[in-house]
Amino acid sequence: MSRGFPPCDQVPRLKGEMGQRLINEDHMPEHHRRYLNHTPKQVLAWAKTVGPHTYSYVEHILAKHVEKKALKLLATLKNMASKETDEHLEMACYTLMSVAKEPSNTLLKSLLARDRRQSTPLNDRTNSRTDQSFGFARGASYFGGKTNEK
Repeated sequence: MSRGFPPCDQVPRLKGEMGQRLINEDHMPEHHRRYLNHTPKQVLAWAKTVGPHTYSYVEHILAKHVEKKALKLLATLKNMASKETDEHLEMACYTLMSVAKEPSNTLLKSLLARDRRQSTPLNDRTNSRTDQSFGFARGASYFGGKTNEK
């Protein structure tokens, strides 16, 4: 009784070391394939497309950490990069590598957030304040104080 499987003599045999595994990437889900292709070489190639400062930061991470931890940190970096433009990430990596004694993803994240706040035009920030007709703003007259209005 064959349950849809080919006979044993028609199954291709894996020739090689004992315990060797055969992985058919076509049978893997997409996110598993991305994890399988997440190697130091692949991350360096990606960093080179972003820019030289990002590349030097990736090299720094690979040099300072064991491979497994470095790949986890680099996956975090790629996740942060997916939310930023390449130019923005490159400038943040330039700043990070030039001023930080021990560059890290945490510092890079704070640099990206700071740059994002600074890139917001000043008039957008001042217009976001509430006016007197909104919320619970009572003013000086409510508390028995003098008003600033003339």
